[in-house]
Amino acid sequence: MKTYHWLATLLVLVFIGGCAMTPPMIPCNPANPIKRLAVLPMQNDTSDLGGPELVRKKMAEALIRNHYNIKPIEETDQILRDQLGITLGGQLEMASIEKLKEALDVEGLMFGTLINFEEITTGLYNARKVRAKFKIINAINKETFWFNGIGVKTQNSAGGLAGAATTAVANKDNKKEEIPWVILSSRSSNQGILDNLVIGLATKLVTKATKTHLAYESSQMIRRIITTLPMGPGGLMVASAPIPSAEMPQMRMPVMPSIGHLGYGDRDFEAVMFFTAVDPKGTQLSSFKMPFARAGNKTRVELVFSKMQKSAQIPTALSKMINIERGDKKLSYTLYPIKKKYIVHQDDEPNAKTDAEDDHFFEVPKIEKEKVGSEIIDGHPTDKYRVKVIYKNGDMHQGYYWNAKDLDGMTIKSEVKSDEFTQTILLKNIKLGTPPAALFEIPSGYIEAKGFMELMMKGN
Repeated sequence: MKTYHWLATLLVLVFIGGCAMTPPMIPCNPANPIKRLAVLPMQNDTSDLGGPELVRKKMAEALIRNHYNIKPIEETDQILRDQLGITLGGQLEMASIEKLKEALDVEGLMFGTLINFEEITTGLYNARKVRAKFKIINAINKETFWFNGIGVKTQNSAGGLAGAATTAVANKDNKKEEIPWVILSSRSSNQGILDNLVIGLATKLVTKATKTHLAYESSQMIRRIITTLPMGPGGLMVASAPIPSAEMPQMRMPVMPSIGHLGYGDRDFEAVMFFTAVDPKGTQLSSFKMPFARAGNKTRVELVFSKMQKSAQIPTALSKMINIERGDKKLSYTLYPIKKKYIVHQDDEPNAKTDAEDDHFFEVPKIEKEKVGSEIIDGHPTDKYRVKVIYKNGDMHQGYYWNAKDLDGMTIKSEVKSDEFTQTILLKNIKLGTPPAALFEIPSGYIEAKGFMELMMKGN
């Protein structure tokens, strides 16, 4: 099934363009009072000496992706050490909020406690566990601005009743604890206890040697913790903040249902795509539509942010964007009509895909389909399929496809569910035929921009 890089490119722009947005497509919030935030050393309630720093750094990266201006960790540690004599998270109680605020010169202080950071390896039951809690204190009024905590587990048991029973006992109080647990994956192998023990010990040695011990679980935990975090104020990072690019912070894509499985056949056409996302409670998180056209390996997609839900804070320069992908040239253009400028993207440029170890967005997963009926969708007779979208790491999303019988089986509707939200994509107003060639060219009068910062500057 063909992967549509144009859709990937477009949704990446939705998430990382300008005043970057992260799922569920919420823009930065300039009204947020935490203009600058210091991520303090974590209190360590575990026996692992490296765990607190790994989790702390991953949290700082996540905060940057959520539009927070973070004081560099190295600078924070030096100030705490030199001015307040603090080197460990457990010593923070030695200083008042007022002293911390004055020394660090920030409006927000993030405190964290690492509760679990461990790997249990018995052979009968192997588990990898990370659990933490975080809070942000508004240093101006000394009130708690935000708090959340969660734990995550991946587990594997030996086959048989003993393994199943041990797993059940290990998980019986998951939801009763103050900081609850979420099971990322739970597998029962056909191997014996001794083989399972050897595999578990070998995995631990390798991950420790490569400094990736519990990195996956830590990332998954933080991703879940920050779902309740208000968006940051946006703007540039503080002067010495470590950011991957000299112009804009490089954002990692969030975990979403993969788009690698979407299939629209090989015919040229124009249509309007309607995209919606709702949370598990049924609350609509995002809704927008975008016209697009395709001619062979050329595509054009238009996105007007002013027509999107909750988009009032989108910068004017980025309120309308057009993405043109030229497969024949192995590059794409992003046009900004308000500025009459464009940016060129090479297909092999680093930020064309995510480097997050737990990201599925660009992965082409395995698809299992089962026909469950027939329906009429927007006037088209379709076959309805129940689908399972299975990723390489074992994660699975489920949902439905509707393939139009009169359009060579084109998927005109898809509804795929992840843990965070259900994503629906619907194609309407489909017109078969090759669109005008001019749609896939840069319009006359446009000037190439060097980056997002140039687009943000007044007078350019």
